[in-house]
Amino acid sequence: MRSLLTLLAASALLFSLVGCASSHKLEGKVVTGNRPMIEVVSSDDSRLRQPGVAGAQVEAIIDPDTTARPNRVGPTMSDEHGEFTLDIEEFGAGFLEYDMGILTRARGHRDHYEVLPMPRSGHKLLIVIAPGSPSRQPSGPPRDTLEPGEREMLEGNFP
Repeated sequence: MRSLLTLLAASALLFSLVGCASSHKLEGKVVTGNRPMIEVVSSDDSRLRQPGVAGAQVEAIIDPDTTARPNRVGPTMSDEHGEFTLDIEEFGAGFLEYDMGILTRARGHRDHYEVLPMPRSGHKLLIVIAPGSPSRQPSGPPRDTLEPGEREMLEGNFP
């Protein structure tokens, strides 16, 4: 009985601190490089000071390998410095472990999609995209996660 009361008190404390849903700001920077990649870095990583890619489209897909329909976040566009922010409205985002797929597109660059763990608070994404033409068939999220009209966007009809 005592352990049940302790568990209930801990649960009540957790919900009062976190709430039923939490918001996590996923921040990062898009830069140009020869080898496309996405990496979780600390907020003070020197590579975040590189010149950025303005107008890159960044979208997150939370739990992309789930059997249920994954939660899509964004897209958002990077600013004139290549920096972006996505608001992740997912319970426990920022401290619970989630995988996410990141799809990045920019004019004059090849599309890039990669699955990685969601960064915890205090960390950012460094997205490196390579110059080139957008892919006609980018590696990306499973087609069954796409909404009507999104297939066309991924097949090269970039707004």
